[in-house]
Formats: sequence, C-alpha cells, structure tokens
Amino acid sequence: MASTPAPLPSCRKDFITSESKPLKNANYIIDKEKNLRRVEPYDFKYQTFAKGRWLGRTIEDVFALDFQDRPKKYYQKAIELGIITINGEKKSFDYTIRNGDVIEHTTHRHEPPVVATGLTIDRYQTDLWVVHKPPSIPVHPTGRYHHNSVLHILRKQYGDAQLFPVNRIDRLTSGIALIARNKERAKQLMLDLQKRRVEKTYVARVVGKFPEGYFEVDQPIRTISHKLGLNIVSSRGKPSATAFIRLSYNGRTSVVWCRPITGRTHQIRVHLQYLGFPIVNDPLYGNSLWEEKRGKGGVTEKVAWEVAEKMTKTAYPHMKPAEIAAFMGLQGEEREAMMTAAKAAEEKGKGKAAEKEKGKGNGKAKGKRAAQAEPETSRKALRTTRGKKLETVLAPPRMIEGKLECPDCRIHRPDPTPEQMCIWLHAISYVHRGGGWNFVCPAPDWAQPKFEDDRDALDRYWKHGNLRDDGKPHVEDVLSPEDDDEGDGSDEDVNEDEDASDAETVGSDIVMMDG
Repeated sequence: MASTPAPLPSCRKDFITSESKPLKNANYIIDKEKNLRRVEPYDFKYQTFAKGRWLGRTIEDVFALDFQDRPKKYYQKAIELGIITINGEKKSFDYTIRNGDVIEHTTHRHEPPVVATGLTIDRYQTDLWVVHKPPSIPVHPTGRYHHNSVLHILRKQYGDAQLFPVNRIDRLTSGIALIARNKERAKQLMLDLQKRRVEKTYVARVVGKFPEGYFEVDQPIRTISHKLGLNIVSSRGKPSATAFIRLSYNGRTSVVWCRPITGRTHQIRVHLQYLGFPIVNDPLYGNSLWEEKRGKGGVTEKVAWEVAEKMTKTAYPHMKPAEIAAFMGLQGEEREAMMTAAKAAEEKGKGKAAEKEKGKGNGKAKGKRAAQAEPETSRKALRTTRGKKLETVLAPPRMIEGKLECPDCRIHRPDPTPEQMCIWLHAISYVHRGGGWNFVCPAPDWAQPKFEDDRDALDRYWKHGNLRDDGKPHVEDVLSPEDDDEGDGSDEDVNEDEDASDAETVGSDIVMMDG
C-alpha cells in the first residue's frame, strides 16, 4: 500500500508564517524576578525542504556535519529509529538526499528565554498591527525560537492565527515590526518596501566620535557565510547604500541616525563597521576577533573567513577541521586552504606539546604522554554550563522508557544576561513616501544623549562575541543562540534582494550568530 505523503512545511515566501493550528503546547512561564518569558519544553516536529548544499549527500553526512548541537551518535540513532525521516518515511544512513525531499526531525524542544515585557501593539488597524518589539524576541519562528517569537506570543495572547510579518528586524534589534492581518495587506506592504516607497529610520550607539554632518556610504555587501550570517563590504557584493547623521556624542560613544537606502542583510551594521564605528555591543561586527581596526576600511574575504573560523572554533571546540569546513559552508579552494592551515596548526600544537613533555624528563610514561598530547584546544579542557566535561554532553544517547533521551534535558543552560539580549540598534520610524502612513517608536534609554551605561562598554562588552557575568565569554554561546542556520535575521527589512529562507532548521537548535 502506498505511503501517505508527508505534509509540506509552510513557506514564508508565500507569506505563510506558521500553521494555523492552536498553540496547544505553548505554555509560557513569566519569571518576574528576571523579566524573562520561558517556554516549557515540548515535543516538536521540524520540517524543511532539502537545501541545495545537501543534495547528493547522505542523510547521515548532513546531520553529522551540518548540525553540531548534538553528537553524531544521537543523529545516527535518530535515523535508525525513524525519528529523522525523509518524506515521512524511515531511511537508511546512506540514503542520498534529492531535490524536493521533505526532511523531518521529531525532537524535544527547549527554547531560550526572551524578555517578558515591552512587546506592545501601538496601533490596531483592521488589516495591520504596528508592534513595538523589544530586543531578544525574533519576529517569526526561526532556529531555536518557535513559541518565543512575536507571531506566536501575539497569537497566544489574542487568539488570532492569521498574522503575516511584513518586515524582519533582528532578534536583538528593537523597534517597529509591521504585522499584517491578512495576506493581501501583507503583499501590498511588501511591494511598497520592494519599490522603496517606505523610508526606514534607525538609531544606533556606536564606538567613538562619529563624524558630524550628513553623508552616505555606498559600498557593496557580500554574504561570506550564510551559515554564520556573516557579511562584509566586497567588490563582489550587491549594491548597498546607507545614510548616516550623528545625533549626539557623550565623550565615549555616539548616537547615529541611520537610513538604509537598500535592504541588504546586516547593512547598517556592516557599513558602520566599514567606517570604523561598529555598534558598541554588536556580538558579530564589534567583537575583538576583528582586532584593532575592527574592520575599518573593509577586510579581505580571507580575513573574514579567518574570523568566521575562529568564531566557529570558539563556539564548537570539539569540531574537527572537516566538520568546521562543512558547518561554514566552505567548498573548493577555500575548503582546501582551511583544511591545510588547520592540519599545520594541529601538527605544530602536537610538536610543542611533545617537546614540553620531553623536557620534563625521563621515563616511558612521560614519553607516552607526549605522544598522546592533544592540541591546545583540547576536548578534555572544555566545560559545559554546569562545569561537566564536554564528553558528558556528547555522550551516546540512551533509550528511556522506549524513547530516545533528549540531550538538552541532561544539561542546564544559564539564563542570558541583559547584555546578551540586545544590541544598541533600534528601528525608530517607518514612513510611507506617498503620505499614506507614518509609524514612530519611542527611542530606548541607550539612545539618550546623556546615557551613562556605556562607560565600561569598550572594556567589558563582547569579548569574542558574548559576555558572561564575570566578563568572559560563554564557549558554547559565542555564536549567539538565535535565528536559523541561514543567518535569517536582518537589520533591515526583507527587501527586493533579500531571500526569505526557511524558518525552521531540521537539525534542532543550531547555535548561530545573530544574523
């Protein structure tokens, strides 16, 4: 008997943002003390069409190399038990993924918390809601976030299944989010954005004394890694332009008015980095891996790949070079160059370790230790959020009461700090050029001229992309846990050249840069 075909996943390109079924398993817990909205863990089925980079590869290879939040043995067991399926059917490890395949992964989902307050609807119209979005909440379900998204929180609160996001602002960015109430209004507003009939204005707080006066940056932007959501100014990029005006300077940092003329991913952030004035607490374009110049004047693609590799290694120290290359999406010469450099670095590390052990002197025992010495980035030196060894988290999965154990249930992730839940970038106004409407969102505290909480920012914020209470980065959170594996988020809207890629990731909660 022919099997029943798997239901097709929803597609944002058709303005279908999520299924219209009731959110039965969306059980929110409000932590008033920490001002966090939590979601009780729940069973969830990821669905996605096969991505281009997966075609021709085995299902085992895709999950082992492209998804790194769970050990390879977990994915092998999940494939064996039919927890991971293709077109609704259990497949063998060596099944080759084809164009049009629908890949599903049923998992026990643990969503990160978001801020509990600040999400408000400023204007109720028959076919449009103008929402003031606080930082930390993605507009639509994406990556590790599903119920903790603007769409699902509003659906839960107002019982309205038909909500269609018009513009996408980054999870960490605050400000105006336009939510249409029907498909027709969504298409109309999207067309207005594509035809540049809408003026979008942002404010940002940047490092240093920004120049006075009005000027435009007209530099093309290219996506270096969709996986990491990393973009740079490049002659091979797409035309991009942003206008800037300094609004204030407090002796340390500047508040800058920003108007994206085009709508590339991370356009404001990339152009500010190019000028040498990155957003103060930007975990991607303002972190220390860009070194002293902070990307001023642009960087070569080679340097950008080196930064991306360091970010990946810091977030996933257990990865081998081949896994890092696959995760970053490297191919051809770029992949070979990275593999060669990684091998040379590993051999150099082993040589230094062997010399050190040999210098300690005598005995076969010491010689044996030297021969077995690991590189400096060693698995045994790594700790999880509870202080357990990495092997504890990456241990083979167990069967508990007939079900595959959830790896996330065996560890405890600390709550994000307030600094980790925002960047100082805010969508302050959307104005229709034809005079049809004008929406404004009040400026946040950090945009005030006499703001003082930036005093220790340059010394304390975003070392290698993230911050812990003691000022040191979380190893596993350097690639901030948000957005999907395609670097989904954008400072600006989904405009004429920005692809609205798949909202869900099959592999489960990939820890990604804020894209």
